[in-house]
Amino acid sequence: MDDNTFGRLNERIDRLRVAPLIANTVAVYTADREALNRAYSAGLVDLNTAAELTPTQIRALLATTPACEEDGTADT
Repeated sequence: MDDNTFGRLNERIDRLRVAPLIANTVAVYTADREALNRAYSAGLVDLNTAAELTPTQIRALLATTPACEEDGTADT
C-alpha cells in the first residue's frame, strides 16, 4: 500500500464515523473505552502506591496486627 491508499482509507473511515448509523455507536464505544482507560490508570496508581508501603503501614491501614507479634517476623 502506498500513501494514497492510506489517505483514501482514512477518508473513508472519517466518512463512516459521522454516518448516522455508525456515529452513535462510535461515540458510545469511545466513551466506554475512555472510562475503562481512566479506571485502569487509577488502578495502576493504587498499585504503585501500595507497592511503596511497608508491612507496618499496610497493617495500620488494614487495622490488623502482626502474625507473630513477639518476634516481629511479619515485618520481614
